[in-house]
Amino acid sequence: MLAEYVKEYKIAKIDPKAIISSSMMLLPHEGEVIKEVFKKKVFDRYGCEEVGLIASECEMHGGLHLNIDNLYIEFNTEEGSPASPGEFGKIIVSDLRNWAMPFIRYQVEDVGVSSEKKCSCARGLPLMEGVVGRVADFLVKKDGSRVAVPLLTIRSLLPDRLG
Repeated sequence: MLAEYVKEYKIAKIDPKAIISSSMMLLPHEGEVIKEVFKKKVFDRYGCEEVGLIASECEMHGGLHLNIDNLYIEFNTEEGSPASPGEFGKIIVSDLRNWAMPFIRYQVEDVGVSSEKKCSCARGLPLMEGVVGRVADFLVKKDGSRVAVPLLTIRSLLPDRLG
């Protein structure tokens, strides 16, 4: 929203050194607007209030590095078995550092895609391709397959009395 505002009002004095997205899922078109307006690459981060940083993008932009120094991160199918790399999976985290209030196999209620790719940055951390939505943010097609849809899109498809 800030990038769109800066673009619309032709504000030229905002020149950040870097841009890090956080909190909400960064949609591809949003990242493009931010890049266009501020002339900087966007570094995407993913986390949650309960355990902090789960994954983050490096300067190579080849996926999100999983924070395995602090968390054990799983991607599970609807049935609870491990999701294959490239397959949608419910994100489940266990906090390895919080001794006061540990979260063990905490279901974040987000859906992500793990990856077998290796990043060229050579950090050696496993990658996830990204977060594709919330567990509840899916439309079910007639054939039973699911389509990930951002919550705002789902709301825009509902009749006014339900939105």
